[in-house]
Amino acid sequence: MSKFDEKEIEKLLGHMPDIKDEQSSEYYYKNIDEELTKTKRRSKKKTKLYPVLASVAALFLVMLLSAKYLPVGAPTFDEGSDVELSEFNSNTDMKQYANDEQAESSVEQQEEESMESAEINQEDFVEESTDASFTRVVHANDETNENLVTYFFPDEQLQLLIPITFEQQVADPYEAFNYAQDVIPDDFPINDELYEYLSFKEIDSSGMPVIQIDVDRFQKEYPGGSTIENFLLQTINAYFAELNEDTIKLVNTNGENVSLPHIGEIDQPLEVESTDKQPFKIIHLTEIDEPYYVQSPDFSGESTESISIEDAFQRMKQEDEYTEAMSSIPSEWKIQVDNQTEDRLYLTIENVDDETEQGRIIAVETILLTAESFGFNEVVFSMDGFEQIGQYPIGEPIQAPAYVNPHD
Repeated sequence: MSKFDEKEIEKLLGHMPDIKDEQSSEYYYKNIDEELTKTKRRSKKKTKLYPVLASVAALFLVMLLSAKYLPVGAPTFDEGSDVELSEFNSNTDMKQYANDEQAESSVEQQEEESMESAEINQEDFVEESTDASFTRVVHANDETNENLVTYFFPDEQLQLLIPITFEQQVADPYEAFNYAQDVIPDDFPINDELYEYLSFKEIDSSGMPVIQIDVDRFQKEYPGGSTIENFLLQTINAYFAELNEDTIKLVNTNGENVSLPHIGEIDQPLEVESTDKQPFKIIHLTEIDEPYYVQSPDFSGESTESISIEDAFQRMKQEDEYTEAMSSIPSEWKIQVDNQTEDRLYLTIENVDDETEQGRIIAVETILLTAESFGFNEVVFSMDGFEQIGQYPIGEPIQAPAYVNPHD
């Protein structure tokens, strides 16, 4: 039992000096809440600091609310304490106690700030290192360039086809077409449903790939809309274009001609359309921080034959007007074509300094991909002050990538 009852404690507390603080507890609560809110907006890497900050804030609030009854710096009183309240009646003692507490609090605050600053610096270093190793392509001479296959998936707006490269499940790249849904992780934010209605059957006697479309199931799931029908055919087109096929035979489950409600009957082999002279930009997938590369068609109706490589670079600096594709080259970059041979492109690029390393890598890789779509197998970059960007040596020939958007 405590040696003081409630009335005696209230009487003794009445002799304590007044706490002169014009701010209310609500004022402190509001400010602390705002600071905690700011902290929550920081990088996810700092989440481990949140419990510490919350505990400090809670303790601070308790101290503020207790200030009406206890003097600043006074020790707490538990049932086992023999300390008399009268020992702390001296203003001098309490001021000294408060100064000691304030000094200790200042040291703790400096230590916390130093620790937080060190963590931020370490995170910046890790982020910079990660930026330098970023890539969204695989080259022919890479060790990982074995048994890979690229599938194509429509974006959420049904406007673009996003290429994603996976490890091939079977040796035959034609048979691999049937394994698209097997390699897609369940939590990967891509719609692979179109492959559910498609299957590679054989190479016919004329050497043409035969693709079967389950028209009945497809129509039941997608009863209307020419857009989804076109994407069904574009998915086939894009995959077999990578295998350098010119035509594809389409059949239904009965081995007959395919007939779709809006496109109509397809009684001729599907001619594989080229994706040449389409610049590469970037697109963001849901819940994935780093961007993916995607070709951006020209929806103006202008023939690609009249588009120059310089035109393509200019388009790569702009966000798409009709799709979710975003610019892959910084708008302030000045790109000049110095020379070009049958398979090699020479470029001088200025104003590179202000971009992040990851931004520079994205620009270099999408330029390589775009150059390949114009028929160039190699690109030589010239950039003042740079000897290397990511894995790419500046001033030396760089091969065009063999695959794009490899899945980790």
